[in-house]
Amino acid sequence: MNGSWFRANRAAAQSASTASAHQIASIVATLGLSAIMRSEYQPCSLSADMTATLAGYLYGFSAAICTAWAIADQGVAMDAGCLAIALIYPRIAGTQWANPESDSAAFHRGADAGRADGEQYVTSGVNGSLLPAMLATG
Repeated sequence: MNGSWFRANRAAAQSASTASAHQIASIVATLGLSAIMRSEYQPCSLSADMTATLAGYLYGFSAAICTAWAIADQGVAMDAGCLAIALIYPRIAGTQWANPESDSAAFHRGADAGRADGEQYVTSGVNGSLLPAMLATG
């Protein structure tokens, strides 16, 4: 069976919001992983605070892309953030920490930084510098 036929039919079975979340997650994970790999932050395990900060960052970055793409469903940004962190850190269960209504100060710090970097990315195509700065102080 032709592989391209299978991929096309699998993609057609996805909802528009799921497809958007996958596209956004691939962008966010690629840029996030690039920043993490260039940083000196290489933990064996993430602290709860750093996990919440990264989760917030990836959610905020995803939300900025959703805004730029005129996607009103906030669930897409959350799904994209969960997928992105699962791609970067596959051992972390995304739904356990990703909550924009969380009282976690670390999550909100990360979300603010992610949104700022995401807005810079969608307006200029340049990856922001806030994630590397957070990792350096992490």
